[in-house]
Amino acid sequence: MPAPSPAACGNCEAPLAGPYCAQCGQPARDRIVPFRQFLRGLVRDFFSFDTRFFRTLWPLLVRPGYLTTEYVAGRRARYMPPIRLYVAMSVLFFFTAALLRLDATAVYYSPPEREADAAVPAAPPEPLPPAETVLRQDTPDDAEATQDWYQRLKGPGLQRLQNDPAAFSRLFMDRIPAMMFVLLPVFALLLKLFFVRRRVLYAQHFIFALHVHAFGFFGLFVLLALDALGLPLAPQGNDEPNLLGLAFFFAAATYLFLALRRVYGQSRRMTVLKVFLLTFSY
Repeated sequence: MPAPSPAACGNCEAPLAGPYCAQCGQPARDRIVPFRQFLRGLVRDFFSFDTRFFRTLWPLLVRPGYLTTEYVAGRRARYMPPIRLYVAMSVLFFFTAALLRLDATAVYYSPPEREADAAVPAAPPEPLPPAETVLRQDTPDDAEATQDWYQRLKGPGLQRLQNDPAAFSRLFMDRIPAMMFVLLPVFALLLKLFFVRRRVLYAQHFIFALHVHAFGFFGLFVLLALDALGLPLAPQGNDEPNLLGLAFFFAAATYLFLALRRVYGQSRRMTVLKVFLLTFSY
């Protein structure tokens, strides 16, 4: 038998006239309930989340920028909150990647074929130089240092990718959550800089960034699903183009273009320019 509703708020002691306190917003129901009642509430919250998820998924996929405009206009209750949508899509992607044990380098890296020399034992990979030796090389000529600084900095990463793609893949997958934690606010800051004349609050740019990245995670999930169905993510030979990777890149760029057009309303030419600048900066 459920406990009777209290007459006053347990937090601020204001009189209650509904399921929530009109002063502080705390729910009137008791949080400490029997386990059976707790399970019923958990199931109810789960199916409510499921309904909002599918109600939000369709406009996220087919109407770029629509969820951001709806959120800014105040129509928020019918859709999942942006941060929860982003977390749901990222969890969907990482859970699927872990389940399939996907080699992340397959999306963009195709190792050379070794059928001809399969019987020959592979030579051990060359040890990677310490980061200190790469970053602290003595360069007598400043012009030469300016010319090849990028090659020296990216050298160990490319060498690790070529020598042990599986280890690089695991490291890459482990670092994505931390990378996105940094890149999300940076992406919103880039929007703030590129649309500085609009005088739009940073929070709105951040909402836009959450929706765009949620779409990106769903697109990566689709790639994993295609791989699980037997459609390879990487080309079979070095000379073959990675059609799925190219398709994902152009789909993401097109989505970003349409979303920017809907939310910020600039001309096609200016929007194309800002898509290029955003992609390059990102």
